[in-house]
Amino acid sequence: MYNFLSIIWYKVLPAHYGGQKDISRFNQHLGLKVHLTALCSSDNKSNEPLSYKIVAALPVSKTQFFNPATKKLILNQISRQHYSHVILEHPYHAWIGKHKKKWGVKLIVHAHNIEFLRMKQRKKWWWPWVKYVEKKAFDRADFILFKTNKDLLLAKDMFNVTDEKSIIVPYGTDISNQSILPESAKNKIRLKHNLNPEEKIILFAGTPDYEPICRFNRRIFAVGRCIY
Repeated sequence: MYNFLSIIWYKVLPAHYGGQKDISRFNQHLGLKVHLTALCSSDNKSNEPLSYKIVAALPVSKTQFFNPATKKLILNQISRQHYSHVILEHPYHAWIGKHKKKWGVKLIVHAHNIEFLRMKQRKKWWWPWVKYVEKKAFDRADFILFKTNKDLLLAKDMFNVTDEKSIIVPYGTDISNQSILPESAKNKIRLKHNLNPEEKIILFAGTPDYEPICRFNRRIFAVGRCIY
C-alpha cells in the first residue's frame, strides 16, 4: 500500500468552513485507499474516527514557512516514515520539492485556487512572494490537483503548468441523499420574507468577507433576490 504524507499548515479539524471541510473530506476518503498521515498545525483535533493518522506538531503561525526548526521537523518526519508521496495543502511549503529526489517521494500540490491572485485581490502586500512560492511548488510537483478547469487554465497561462501532471478534483460532499426541505418550512420562509410561491429558494452558506463568495453573491443578486 502507498504511504502518503499530507502537510497541512493550518487548522482544518474540526472542520467548520468550506476549505476545512474540503481538506478533511479529501483526506478521509484518501485514507480509505492508502496509508495516510497528516502532519498539521498543533491546533488540529478530532473527536470523530478518522481513516488516517494525525501528527499535530506544526506551529500555529505563518512564520513556520521560514522557521528552520519547522523545516527540520518536516524532513525528519519524511525520512523516518519512508513515504511514497507527499501532499502539500496549498503551495507554501514548496521548498520540500528540493528534497523529493533524496527521499524518493512524489510531490503532489493540492491547489485550492490560484493563491497569489487571491492574496492580490485582498490587497495583501506579500502577494508577489506568494506568486514566487506558487511557481516553485508547481514547477517541482509531480502532480497538481486543481479545483476547477478555470484554475487549471490560469495556471497553464501564468506558470506553464502542463496537462500531463494536472488533475481536476472538484470540491466534494458527503451527502448521499438529496435533502428535501419540508413544504411547511418553505411556506414559513416565504411568509417571513414575503416571497411569491413560484420563487426559487436557494440556501447558501459561506464566509461573507471572502472575495470569491462575494463575487458569487453579486452574480446571484443580479438575477434574483438575496436575503442575508
